[in-house]
Amino acid sequence: MATPSDIRFGINVDPSPDYGKALHSTQLAEHLGFDHALIQDHAYNPGFVETWTLISALAGATGRIMLGPNVMTTPLRLPAMIAKEAATLDAISGGRLLLGLGAGASDEGIVGLGGPDLGEKGAKFRAFSDALHIVRGVWESDGEPFSHEGKELSVRDVHFGPRPVRRIPIITGAMGPQSLRLTAKLADGISLSTTYVPAERLSWFRDQLDQGAAEFGREPGGLRIYYNVMGFIETGQSRMRPRNEGVYWGDSTWWIERLRSLVHEGGVGGFTFWPVVGDYDEQFRLFAEEVVPALRSTDD
Repeated sequence: MATPSDIRFGINVDPSPDYGKALHSTQLAEHLGFDHALIQDHAYNPGFVETWTLISALAGATGRIMLGPNVMTTPLRLPAMIAKEAATLDAISGGRLLLGLGAGASDEGIVGLGGPDLGEKGAKFRAFSDALHIVRGVWESDGEPFSHEGKELSVRDVHFGPRPVRRIPIITGAMGPQSLRLTAKLADGISLSTTYVPAERLSWFRDQLDQGAAEFGREPGGLRIYYNVMGFIETGQSRMRPRNEGVYWGDSTWWIERLRSLVHEGGVGGFTFWPVVGDYDEQFRLFAEEVVPALRSTDD
């Protein structure tokens, strides 16, 4: 389980067509001391640019902050190529990739772009399982030909290289017991959101990950829950109020108490701040300068 000093903090960066905006937010996050900046991946959304390309550009314009998709739509990409692209990006960025992988949120959007139809019961999970086995498998093949005969996806005699110089961390968008068990076997954590998973459900996810870790000989508590916290930090001048209970709303003191409870009671080890209104620069500064130091403190 993450200690206060080990909690990771980051921001959401929208894959906006305005590259200058995405670049500004990412560089500001690095300047403010955030650990990561994550970008959602919905290529079927005509208002978004392609996430891999954007991350690559942001990696070239930053020097410390971790970057990654939150989370990648794996059915739109060949898993061996995901492994190749990720190993390349991690190498050229100096080991700064946090690889988020998901089974895909929109079946219609995936098929519309020419991706596979995984509408049959269990097909989406089978394809995601195959993808995760292939990505980890080629990375760890140590120069030997790698093959995986899957139920949906297969590769044969892949001579993979260059190999990653470190274990690239993978977080998944796992929601169910099967996917969480798969995560515990092959990945390093999960990414959840306040608007989809309420705080009272977090302990169940924590238990599932810990049980899976013990089953596969990994350290219980070693898998990290990243929580996308959507909301707004009040400064006493705003009269805006949330319309969704999954959107957090309060002053800095409220945020500190709320997120601290999520660490202690829900086992959260990372937060990705996702402002929903207001001046995003100011919101990032408030979070970095008022919320993060209090949560990192051991005097709680």
